[in-house]
Order: sequence, then structure tokens, then C-alpha cells
Amino acid sequence: MKIARINTSSVKDGISLFDFHYLVGTPEGTEHFVEHHELGLFSVEEMISALKEADLSVHYDSSGLNGRGLYICRKQ
Repeated sequence: MKIARINTSSVKDGISLFDFHYLVGTPEGTEHFVEHHELGLFSVEEMISALKEADLSVHYDSSGLNGRGLYICRKQ
């Protein structure tokens, strides 16, 4: 069995769009599958507001674990 994955991505109206294309080859033949993902893109302020509306206390660490930021929340 051999599997290959290629993805494409774009952004539209604040949504990150991904299409993951898989080719799966077996002795019986090759199949093609596509997974479509849509991920919302939000500012730090929008995320903090949404988390607070969910009744969470929020601390935002702009460095995070890998330099991309980290939200630390606790249920109140």
C-alpha cells in the first residue's frame, strides 16, 4: 500500500479553506479521496471575547509553546 497527500489552501471571507487530496494505491488499484476543511480566522480580541462569553477566565500568552500564541482558560 502507498499513500500520497497533497493539500491546497486559500482564504475567503475570514475562513481558511483546505482541501486534502489523498491517493491510496494497492495491488487492486488506486483511489482518490478529498477532505475539505474550513477553519475560522479570528483576532486575539475576538477569541478572548468569545471565551469570556463562554464563562471562562482568559489569559493570552503571545509567545505560547511555539511562538504562535496560547489561550489559557479556566471555567469560572
